[in-house]
Amino acid sequence: MQNNEKLVALAFSGGLDTSYCVGKLTADGWTVHTVWVDTGAASDSDRRGIETQALACGAAQHHAVDARAAVFDRFVRFLIQGNVLRGEVYPLSVAAERTQQALSLVDVARRIGATAVAHGSTGAGNDQIRFDVALRVLAPDLTILTPVRDATLTRPQAIAWLEERQNDDGGWGETLGSYDDDDLAGRGESLPSQAAWALLALFAAGRTEGSAVDKGIRYLIERQNADGTWTDPLWNGTGFPRVFYLKYHLYAKYFPLWALGVYRGATA
Repeated sequence: MQNNEKLVALAFSGGLDTSYCVGKLTADGWTVHTVWVDTGAASDSDRRGIETQALACGAAQHHAVDARAAVFDRFVRFLIQGNVLRGEVYPLSVAAERTQQALSLVDVARRIGATAVAHGSTGAGNDQIRFDVALRVLAPDLTILTPVRDATLTRPQAIAWLEERQNDDGGWGETLGSYDDDDLAGRGESLPSQAAWALLALFAAGRTEGSAVDKGIRYLIERQNADGTWTDPLWNGTGFPRVFYLKYHLYAKYFPLWALGVYRGATA
């Protein structure tokens, strides 16, 4: 017999994070209904695969919502007409897609009598904000569960992890091989952009002094180009793991400057 007091509608993509959420929520006593929202580009094979994955992970029921027309009518056509760009660079799309996914998730939650909704966003990206804000507005009476984010490292653990992975040259880096070998996480040739990310993380955690910070700042200063910029010699972004990788040239110009600016403001 289904316990509606512990019935949750989970936004489901079929990927690692949301697959983990099914098992975690089930282990915590929740009856999990997965909700996959089709906003376009998925094939019949994709749809079957996502449903198979949901049920294999332990979902009590899987719901596939065709929201292709809805996301176009509600959002996409206006974004196209207004030539709305994210950062004045590329078309704004993900925020609109996540809003539609939240709308559809709440629709299913209401229909099945769920007392909670859930998503698999981490504590490190924009999606958690998109989902949380939309869900709080649309369904303030429903509990929002975030299994991946709730399992995050503590601040002292995160600081220790970063400091332990700092390279001898004072920088940080991570090889593409970390997708295949967990032992390589946070390990690889130092890059200015990745060193800056590590420093910014330490600053956010309240660590603005100490050996790791001193060495990291020295690494950035010593590798600054004559024109004031930095250069990442290796790929610094992921398109799709094991398929293709990207090089964002502005990363090495923007993030080191940001890190140095935060450091100066914190230590002045």
